[in-house]
Amino acid sequence: ERDGALVAGSSTREDTVVEELRGEAFASLDWTVSPRLTLEAGLAAELSQISVGGARSNQQSFVFVKPSAALNYKVRDGVLARLSLQRRVGQLDFSNFAAWASFSDGRASAGNAELGPDQVCHAAASLDLRADKRGALNLEVFYEHIDDVLEQAILNDEGAIGLANLGTAQRWGLTARGTLPLTRILPRARLE
Repeated sequence: ERDGALVAGSSTREDTVVEELRGEAFASLDWTVSPRLTLEAGLAAELSQISVGGARSNQQSFVFVKPSAALNYKVRDGVLARLSLQRRVGQLDFSNFAAWASFSDGRASAGNAELGPDQVCHAAASLDLRADKRGALNLEVFYEHIDDVLEQAILNDEGAIGLANLGTAQRWGLTARGTLPLTRILPRARLE
């Protein structure tokens, strides 16, 4: 409400300042084991300090080690098999640290000054098929183990809702990506 009139689409946020100091170091190795077999390996270390100032002050420090490895095997020309393992760390949206309300749609979030990023261990096996005339198909089956899952939750005894870290989860999946040339119908056209 502004000057006695309701303003559609307006929202409010508490006065919160979020600052992050971050550093990352990494190393990688690509090794051709044989003409058909290659190994890609990497190691990264991320150090982060997040400071939240305002009504819900907090300071947290994080250290994450993020290894990765992939083994690529060239079955024959146009056919590549790949096994990979990687640890990823999510990125936080700083707006989730502050409380806010939207009058236009009646939504609100309490803000959570104790958020941490989710961490995902991703294992995958994929097959990449390539044809001479731009046709391609990639199939990947994967498994993920997720720590510190970020979900909406009740944050306090008053029933305030906001984003929180809620434990672990697992995810299995299959992805398929393909490109099919349509040059017989339309020059230089393709379906992806």
